[in-house]
Amino acid sequence: MKVATIGQVWLVTLAMNVIGCAIVASTVMALYPRVEWPFELTVSLILTCGIATPFTYLMARQLHKNTLLSNELQRLVDSDRLTDTRTRSYFFDHMAASPGDYGVCLMVDIDHFKSVNDTYGHLAGDRVIQDVAARIKDMLRTEDIVARFGGEEFVVFLHRADPATGFAVAERMRGAIAEQAVAFNDNPIDVTVSIGGSPMAADSDIEQAIQDADAALYRAKYDGRNCTIFSSDPFSDGQPDRDIAA
Repeated sequence: MKVATIGQVWLVTLAMNVIGCAIVASTVMALYPRVEWPFELTVSLILTCGIATPFTYLMARQLHKNTLLSNELQRLVDSDRLTDTRTRSYFFDHMAASPGDYGVCLMVDIDHFKSVNDTYGHLAGDRVIQDVAARIKDMLRTEDIVARFGGEEFVVFLHRADPATGFAVAERMRGAIAEQAVAFNDNPIDVTVSIGGSPMAADSDIEQAIQDADAALYRAKYDGRNCTIFSSDPFSDGQPDRDIAA
């Protein structure tokens, strides 16, 4: 049994007391003549509630603690330890649980990341990844999802966003990451990202949307990095007649 809130703690306590009182009342009515019911029921029910309430409340509170612990453990399993974004496996499980969903898929990759590790060390690289993840999350709504897809690569799904909105969000991400250097041991590290995007229709597959966004990401890298490219023109209802770069 999962008890997620304090309100549910009291509901469980009340429910268990009601059950206990019903059992006691049934027993009293089965063992005593009707004329003795008022006295026996009053005494029995008062004793039952007085004794049972503390125990049932403590049991419900323990269930509440167990539920919170279980939820936290599940969150840790589903979250990337470095960035606190979702894991790749959680991302696919989440999307599989929402068939018929639509929106925009983004692939975000940190530019020249290897040079960050080579120049400043791997701890600096971790800081850059954390900072980029934080700036991405700042741009998202609660219904959107971001997951760490690889070492320095993230996948984002913008829930029920149209292509033009998805492109605008991607550009805001790119600009927010580029406009402020990441501080590490008093060393400012300039960071940019390349972003590939692809709309996903309600009857489409998330893996295909990721492949399309990944192909757009490679074009963004080829075009000089620090830009956003979509697999189709986000301003023409997804018709693939030209690419958009910024």
